[in-house]
Amino acid sequence: MKICYIFSNFHLLHITGQPDIVFKLVSQAHKRGEEVYLISNAPEQEQLYQGGINLFLIRGLGDFKTYFLNIFKIIKYLRDVKPDIIHVHGYLLTIFVWIINRFFHIPLVCSVCETLDILNSFYKNLIIFCFNHSELTFVTSECIKNHLIENGVSTDKIVIARIGLDGKFLKGGEKFLPATDILYYGDAMRGRGFDFIIRLAQNLPKFNFKILIRWRDKNYDIELEKLKKLSNVAIYYYPHYPEDLKSIILKSKLVILPYRWMGVRPPLSLVESMALGRCVITSAMKGNEEIIKNWHNGIIVDFNKLDEVISNIHYLLSDEQKRKYIETQAKETIKAIYSHKEYDMIFQFYNKILTYSNRNG
Repeated sequence: MKICYIFSNFHLLHITGQPDIVFKLVSQAHKRGEEVYLISNAPEQEQLYQGGINLFLIRGLGDFKTYFLNIFKIIKYLRDVKPDIIHVHGYLLTIFVWIINRFFHIPLVCSVCETLDILNSFYKNLIIFCFNHSELTFVTSECIKNHLIENGVSTDKIVIARIGLDGKFLKGGEKFLPATDILYYGDAMRGRGFDFIIRLAQNLPKFNFKILIRWRDKNYDIELEKLKKLSNVAIYYYPHYPEDLKSIILKSKLVILPYRWMGVRPPLSLVESMALGRCVITSAMKGNEEIIKNWHNGIIVDFNKLDEVISNIHYLLSDEQKRKYIETQAKETIKAIYSHKEYDMIFQFYNKILTYSNRNG
């Protein structure tokens, strides 16, 4: 099978969640022996064969303008490659690819891992039309599936595929003695609830915090300087972490992820921490409840009620038995729903789509 994957920001695979989620699927396709092609954007334009995958990278940002300005190059590439199936990821890219695919009529599948909230009404109507007139759309959660259905996408056009978790998080973890009381990793942004982390660090001076930051909002520069002065806080910026992320998570007693909003649902950082058997305290952001049963395999709290959150932290750090119970259940939950079978399911759908397409000319 000849598959062409199209997604944005190939050069940010190891920094942001979405391109990495799709590339894990791309890698699985290659391991299966499929002929794999990839179209994305990067700082420099190039066409190369890397790791058994054919890459066509256009120069520019991962926005609609970049792809529109390169539309004829992309059409020529698809015409030369002649893929059996196209898999496009992302809302705006789906609209773009659906339009140019009118020239080819290649079976088109889509995938998204965000809610429609990021789009205005015009683009919402366009994407719903494209989903309903494509073969299938894969989503990463019930939350996103329900949101698409509520906005008019046919139920039979949507399949949940729990993909994106790096396999290393599902393997047996090394045994470490926890050295960090509280870990936060993600972005220094309001949407990630970073202001809650600041307040917790200030109000819990007896507990040590390790904070790993990928992106930083300039609005938090002053607060970050204040945090650096706290004796109970250690801050590290990507990629200069003291060791690999997996080891840092395993050496932490609690992982606190107070999301207000995240694109990927459920967030990969939440899934990773649970997969490694860590006790996670997080928010009631839609999608989190799909994998967390409160006080069974994780803790969902209202971070606006800071006193209650602090009380829960004291309790969990003092009661190792309860914490260990939650950790065990968290690991079992993720192992059960994030597996290689999710990728196999996607390839089975590819085959069904191609069989139907060939049968009907």
